Amino acid sequence: LGRMRIRRLLASFGTVGTKENVYAMYKYVTKVMAFDHHPIPANPYDKLEEVGSAYDAVTEIRFAQFLRLINDVRFGERNLSQEEHKKIAAYAKAAGRHIYSTQKRGKKFLMKFILFYV
Repeated sequence: LGRMRIRRLLASFGTVGTKENVYAMYKYVTKVMAFDHHPIPANPYDKLEEVGSAYDAVTEIRFAQFLRLINDVRFGERNLSQEEHKKIAAYAKAAGRHIYSTQKRGKKFLMKFILFYV
């Protein structure tokens, strides 16, 4: 059941670009980054360079662009285009894959079965 839940969550990232879907992607990214010892503070721009240097090389867009698009939805009250939504989804998936692949066996177990299934 947990595997199906995670697959459904990741599959929903690339579909309809609702505000709730964008918020779910941001929540997923912050949860994964916190697991990788890069917790996102209340003001994510405080750690922009630290987080950006850790993940920008493995994602299509930079962390600053990801935050700008999230903030456009949250504070700008605008809907993202299909292309922008796909960029956010690609960033979330790439960051999650990268963090999972860099973990050791015990941390992978914690990440898969404890952190995201509960």
